[in-house]
Amino acid sequence: MRKVSYTPILLLAPPGTEDELIATGADQCVSADVAYKTVLSAAFSLLRRYLFYDHYDEVWPLDTVIYRKGIVFDHLRHRVTLDGEEVHFTPKEYKLLHYFVRNPGIVISPEQICDRIWGVEFDGNRDVTTVVAELRRKLKDTREKPIYIKTVHGFGYQFLL
Repeated sequence: MRKVSYTPILLLAPPGTEDELIATGADQCVSADVAYKTVLSAAFSLLRRYLFYDHYDEVWPLDTVIYRKGIVFDHLRHRVTLDGEEVHFTPKEYKLLHYFVRNPGIVISPEQICDRIWGVEFDGNRDVTTVVAELRRKLKDTREKPIYIKTVHGFGYQFLL
């Protein structure tokens, strides 16, 4: 089952076969004789985990350390270094940097940052701008001559290759 993709697999299985199907690559199995609410709960739980951890880059589970222009991003150890020096980030900064290093070149809007990365509703405040500015400061980057984070006017932000 699990040859190429890391797309979540939820199977509705005949009673007693759940363990066998998990062993073949399913992420979660639910017995066919359970209530539909149990199936929905399992599906939502699996999707929530998938969207939070793996949805940006299907190769990521195989590459636990990401190298980008002097940045070493080790997600499993929750450690980031810049030119050999460890840098500490707030949770919002860390999540945004994690997205950026996994998706260089992709432009993401402030609305998408709030919704997809932080899981909050965008209310037009300057929180995204503040976090991006702090990320730049910690990465020794500037808006005027970006090394890592470029502002794409009218659209959002882009992590440079």
